Amino acid sequence: MPRFMVDTKLYGWDMPEQALRREKNTFLLLSLLNAALSIACGVISTGVTRHSWVGFAATAALIALMLEVIGAARFRIAKSMLDKRGFDSVHNMMRWSAQCHMALMAVAFAAGVVSCFQSFSGILDLVILLGFALSFACSFLFLRRYDRIPTHNTNAPE
Repeated sequence: MPRFMVDTKLYGWDMPEQALRREKNTFLLLSLLNAALSIACGVISTGVTRHSWVGFAATAALIALMLEVIGAARFRIAKSMLDKRGFDSVHNMMRWSAQCHMALMAVAFAAGVVSCFQSFSGILDLVILLGFALSFACSFLFLRRYDRIPTHNTNAPE
């Protein structure tokens, strides 16, 4: 009969407390600014935003972006040392949500370019494409910056 094995290691982010707090605030601010940019792009009515493929991809990207905001908020309130399950939950949400958002924004951008070739309706179409590119760049920066934070594990105190 297998025995229950307890993982006594604690996991966390290996930075000085002040620098880590600053990084946590930066992630939350960056994801909220990205959400505001994405919503602003969706509110502007142009030929690009009325295209069905752009609408589908941008809406799916907005859902992934909301997960990115939730991940940044969870990272912001996370303790410096967590058990493996808690750490993996925050760590994976920070990474996967940004990756999904970037992929979906790339699809929305590509569909927007196709929409511009099919029926260009004015300069606002280009503004929307620029907004999509900036939103992609925000998530890229979010992911690159998070990947630079070193992680560590230690044994729990007894």
